[in-house]
Amino acid sequence: MGGNDTLRAAFDIDQLARALDLAMRALRADGAVLLTACLPNPGRALGLPRPLAAPLTRRTRALNTVVHVLARRYGAVHAHLAGCAWVTDRAARGVDRLHPSELGHRLLAREFHAALGRRGARLGPAPSVEPDGPPPTFADGTWWLATRGTRWVFDRCRDLLPDLVRQAALESGHHLTGTAHLLDARARAATRGALTATRGAPARALRAGSAA
Repeated sequence: MGGNDTLRAAFDIDQLARALDLAMRALRADGAVLLTACLPNPGRALGLPRPLAAPLTRRTRALNTVVHVLARRYGAVHAHLAGCAWVTDRAARGVDRLHPSELGHRLLAREFHAALGRRGARLGPAPSVEPDGPPPTFADGTWWLATRGTRWVFDRCRDLLPDLVRQAALESGHHLTGTAHLLDARARAATRGALTATRGAPARALRAGSAA
């Protein structure tokens, strides 16, 4: 939850933190064992230039900070995917470069298997990392882009791209003046404020899909 929000112009760390807190609190109250994961940087996965990737990096860092804090708060079994070397392996990513391939899903299952084992869960053998099918090829990615991916790119061009271009211009200006650290500090302050607001927040309904 939350990954798609980083690719929206309306990214709101306050709303995202409230939605995640509400979902995790409700699941924990029902006795569920929570599995959480921090996410890799989408800008790096998509191969974007630095001015475009930097705002996405900042958003992903904010999201991961929220997930880390809430995972500790609710005793979740957490997988640190952002630090896993395999997430940068092209074979572990699907044709859209953002979602896991079959190999990626198998590696993710193994991460959670190991994390659950460290919690003392009684488990069977670790999942195999040998895929049943071949990894995605360049031709697969080209076909996806020409069919299903066209709509995704079109939607992002209407939603994310204008906002990302504006932020890239802001990023470039701060980079030239040596004040990029101010953007980082502002993002950290917003993340701290969002997490502080979740403490003792009432369990009220949020807009549908706010953390999709």
